[in-house]
Amino acid sequence: MVKFTCLSDGETYLIEKDCETSKILDFQGQGWHEVDLSPLRNCPQIQKIYLNDNRLSYIDLEPVRHCTDLLELNLYENNIYKLDLSPLSKCNSLEILVLIGNPIKELNLKPLQKCVKLKNLSLSFSDIEKIDFEPLSECRDLKILDLSWTPLTKLDLGVFKSLSNLERLNLTQCKLDEIDLEPLTNCERLTKFDLSNNQIGSIDLTPLNNAVNLDDLDLSNNNLSELDLKPMQKCLKLNKLGVNCSNLNELDISPLVGLSNLTVFEYNTKTRLFCDNSLIRKIEASALSKIRDSINFIKKETNIDQSYLRESQIKQIKGILKVYGEVNIKQTIDLLEISEKEFMKIFLELVGSSDIEVIIENGIIKPKSVEIMGDLMVLLDDLYSQWEEQEKTTEKET
Repeated sequence: MVKFTCLSDGETYLIEKDCETSKILDFQGQGWHEVDLSPLRNCPQIQKIYLNDNRLSYIDLEPVRHCTDLLELNLYENNIYKLDLSPLSKCNSLEILVLIGNPIKELNLKPLQKCVKLKNLSLSFSDIEKIDFEPLSECRDLKILDLSWTPLTKLDLGVFKSLSNLERLNLTQCKLDEIDLEPLTNCERLTKFDLSNNQIGSIDLTPLNNAVNLDDLDLSNNNLSELDLKPMQKCLKLNKLGVNCSNLNELDISPLVGLSNLTVFEYNTKTRLFCDNSLIRKIEASALSKIRDSINFIKKETNIDQSYLRESQIKQIKGILKVYGEVNIKQTIDLLEISEKEFMKIFLELVGSSDIEVIIENGIIKPKSVEIMGDLMVLLDDLYSQWEEQEKTTEKET
């Protein structure tokens, strides 16, 4: 048994711990003001140290350098305002460092350069205003970084170019007014990214194109006045998206329609949501169907060509011809939700390119003969096959 000297409310106590055979030193929740860790000089086998939920204002980690097998150090919820991490440079097996809830103003991470197995670094609810993360560039196993509820005003994410295993990044409730996500391009394993409750005025989400495992993205309560969601199209695992920003007057949600796993979409009710009207049916079959009444469907300006005829439109034209042997222009454009000008350009170019003769009379289009009707049906079948092939190619690319 090893005796540790602990102080609480002016009283000194000698606490015995089995540090000769045990791999855990547990002092959590004891209300200690001071703990002398000197006995750890003779305890190299210790793997976990729990000093959380005490009243420590200072802790000397020097003896910890002898714990070369240390995996976890937890100092959560104390009153530590200054901390020297230098002794941890000898703890090359360290995986978890938790400093949540301490009024630390400055922290030098350089000693963590040697902690190449570090997986979880939690610094939330601290008073850190500025910090250099460059020393973490060698911590390539880092999966979780929590900086939430810290008064950070600037943050350089450059180090993340080498942290491709990062899975969770929490930056909520900081004081960031700008952020460059470009370094996150290599973070393909990122699953949760929280940037909510900051003061960010603009953001480019393009670097998240490669975050194919992203499950939860929260940008709510920022000063965003515009937002391009196109990069989200490749985040097929996205389950939750928060864009509740009071300055965001309108938002194109067309890129979200193909995200079949999206179940939670949080937005400001004053934000005008709009979507390409060619996606109406896909909206109804997606998780966005529950907010369909809040979506404004518009016709996007586009170069009209044969590819504009989507799956449902081709089926409808074919069905109309099969049943009636002719196409009523007014009824058809209402059904397809396109203008007469668009429909005529599409249809006439379609039949014209195939030398199919049609008669247009009194708002009715019909083939000149029964034989030509057959040719037109074959043409529509071919066009539908082309559409299917195009969709398969698009899915592979995404």
